[in-house]
Amino acid sequence: MSEDPSPVVTSGFISVDTDRLFTAAAAVWDRAEQLQSCLDDCGRHDGLGGEGFVQARGALAVLVEDCVRLARTLRQAAERSEEGETAISAGLSAAGPGFAPVASGYAEPVGAAAFVVLATERVVGARADPRSARRYAAIAARLSGAGEGPVSARAGDPEPVRAPATLAAHLERIPDGGPQLRIDRYPGSRGGSDTVVAYISGTRDDPDGSEPFDLSSNLAGVSGRVGASQRAVEQALSDAGVAEGDRVHLVGYSQGALIASRIAADGRFPVESTTGFGSPGDGIVPGRGVAALTVRHSDDPVPVLSGGEPSGHDPGRVVVTAPSGAGAAAAVGAAGHARERYLRTASAADRAADPRVVGHVSAIVPPGAVGESRGYRLTEHTELSRRGRSGAPSSGGR
Repeated sequence: MSEDPSPVVTSGFISVDTDRLFTAAAAVWDRAEQLQSCLDDCGRHDGLGGEGFVQARGALAVLVEDCVRLARTLRQAAERSEEGETAISAGLSAAGPGFAPVASGYAEPVGAAAFVVLATERVVGARADPRSARRYAAIAARLSGAGEGPVSARAGDPEPVRAPATLAAHLERIPDGGPQLRIDRYPGSRGGSDTVVAYISGTRDDPDGSEPFDLSSNLAGVSGRVGASQRAVEQALSDAGVAEGDRVHLVGYSQGALIASRIAADGRFPVESTTGFGSPGDGIVPGRGVAALTVRHSDDPVPVLSGGEPSGHDPGRVVVTAPSGAGAAAAVGAAGHARERYLRTASAADRAADPRVVGHVSAIVPPGAVGESRGYRLTEHTELSRRGRSGAPSSGGR
């Protein structure tokens, strides 16, 4: 076959052409039947060949088995992908008209064979995994509001920390595995006020229904709703004692940047600035007096998910736009959204020393200031995650 029928699995999103999977499965099955026919013909002439003939027949039998196995695997993947499309499409429909930007930007119509699962850094489905159907069902339930649960934040042990001096160093502080949130506090670093810098992770895979940073929170956020991940971050900020008088700065990648923009616009916490990389929330207007810096790749599809564009003329907003440098690999959006590509872009912005970028970074916290850092493990307590478990969440959230 000249084309690869497999799902396109990337660090930015997944795209599955279900029709191509079914077609490929049928084609491989036909080839298996043709090879089996050849094998049967060989069987009728066993007495005519020597050792080489016997070896060739054995190799042909193995090839038939491989083709049959491949055809079955392709069909199973197509069936599971189709289940996922149906479930997520149902969830999008239940969520209402706020998902119009998602539909128009990435799938026409939503739920079609070339459905794109949005803004995920890890594969959420479309794998030959017996848990796929359960995951899709959980996503659909959360999107409709029926499957949401209370959230909790568990703080790790405090560690000493020294303030970053560059944009790239701030991006490196964003968790990439383990706790989804890191909160650094620098006592009295600005005129006697504490400076609090929260580093917010991107989307995570959700194997057991307890991950608030999942696909449903992504979709909730871009449609203007408060998802579980935002509730969990707000819970952690409250648990960390963030209050009036603190100077709060939010730094996030992908879904984390979306959460930062939404919290800053909400006004519940005294946010002074947001710094976002590859944010699907670039169209969200910062709150009054909030300085915003957003870094976006011109070949990254994720920043358009909120249906808006950042304006370089907005007061208090700095927009850094650059190609990811991935070339043709970014055509499907994978490399364009990759965290490591954003780290390269941030490093390039640091080297360029544009006074607007330098000013934004230095205003977060004085470089070299000494403080305390804690990682926060955030959990959503859904019906799915509670099955087979005991105990209750340690704290709630709105």
